[in-house]
Amino acid sequence: MNEWDTWEFVIDTSVPVPKKEGPGRRCKYPFRKLTKVGNSFFIPLQVAPKSLQVNLNHWKKAYPHRNFIQRVVTEHGAEGIRVWRTK
Repeated sequence: MNEWDTWEFVIDTSVPVPKKEGPGRRCKYPFRKLTKVGNSFFIPLQVAPKSLQVNLNHWKKAYPHRNFIQRVVTEHGAEGIRVWRTK
């Protein structure tokens, strides 16, 4: 048995939500800087985490007027992922 087994939640009303402090969490990838169709950025596979796909999907849903694609490419002898803005 743990402390959650005996915990009783109290439902409150009229508790104001505190204002958000700061700009929020920054995206680690430069999607915002892809201001024009054809702009792209490259990430070497050694440093390209799986979170890239999660962030890419978020940007596609949050900004439907923009579209992005990614491809595995080799540049300057390094294999990596390049992301392009296509719309």
